[in-house]
Amino acid sequence: MKNAIKLAVLSVIILMLAVGATGCISSNNNPNNPTNPTTAPVATATAAPSQATVKPTAAAPTKTPTATPTDSNIVGIEQNFVSKGYTIVTHFTKTTFDGKVAYKGVVKDSDGSYRITAILTSTQAEATSYADSLVAQYKANGFTVDSDNGNYQYILSRGHTTAGIAAYSVVYGTGSPGVAILEEA
Repeated sequence: MKNAIKLAVLSVIILMLAVGATGCISSNNNPNNPTNPTTAPVATATAAPSQATVKPTAAAPTKTPTATPTDSNIVGIEQNFVSKGYTIVTHFTKTTFDGKVAYKGVVKDSDGSYRITAILTSTQAEATSYADSLVAQYKANGFTVDSDNGNYQYILSRGHTTAGIAAYSVVYGTGSPGVAILEEA
């Protein structure tokens, strides 16, 4: 008896698939049809294909989709960090910092997460002068210089907070001189 029920269910499913595969039969639903003015429109029903026939393609796992940046500096900065083994936590966005064009984002590596601010300048001389100015501002806020390699690259700390300030002839893949501020996130 169980086999007969299974066979009947299987037959109905196959019949539904066959009807679904042949397509819909349509009728002319226009009541003003001059070729058949006395008959009412007739609706026909067809079985929908079984859900078992729908097979979604498996997509490869991806990261959360994000809009492709149109600013080449954002692309350059993010590619620079990724090429050095960092993961982008918060994508970079264009902003201003002390009236200068800047880019901010968050990256991480095996040691932790870092807020990055890349501030563009017109020349390398302006970048080095601005780096010195930023170090003075940080010192005024209670930071001490832990490392000064003599090449406009500084490590500062205040308690358990560490920050880095550096002047670059090309800051993080932007193609422009500038100053980078790196702070623990």
